[in-house]
Amino acid sequence: MTQIFTLRGKSNVGKTETLRLLLDALIMGYPNAIPTWIHGPAGRNSCVVLSNVGKFTVGIEGYGDRPERISASFRQFRKWRCDLIFCAARTKGDTLNFIVQNKGDLIHLIPKVAVQSQKMQKAANVAMMKKLRALAGI
Repeated sequence: MTQIFTLRGKSNVGKTETLRLLLDALIMGYPNAIPTWIHGPAGRNSCVVLSNVGKFTVGIEGYGDRPERISASFRQFRKWRCDLIFCAARTKGDTLNFIVQNKGDLIHLIPKVAVQSQKMQKAANVAMMKKLRALAGI
């Protein structure tokens, strides 16, 4: 069963930046991980599959809440047989609707809220990235 971890929140609360931090942490923390860039150029705004993250294959959609891309990304994640998928969605809308329709998967909707200052936001994003890793066991 695939586990889908969706950061859910309003615009500009750090969902995408948290996923970028997660990607960086996994690449650094798992030197044997093999990134395969799916959409767009290799980089932090891309859709990526990481093989050899411990015993998992991980899919990360790092382009934010983009309903026009989420379906294509999930098709690729299925093709690569991702065990864990990480993505972002607003509190409501097409992206969230698509995610919750993935029957048979274990879906985690994780609230991401804004904080007062930019410095606090960075700390909150790091804390959320660590929480995602703990929830996923990576």
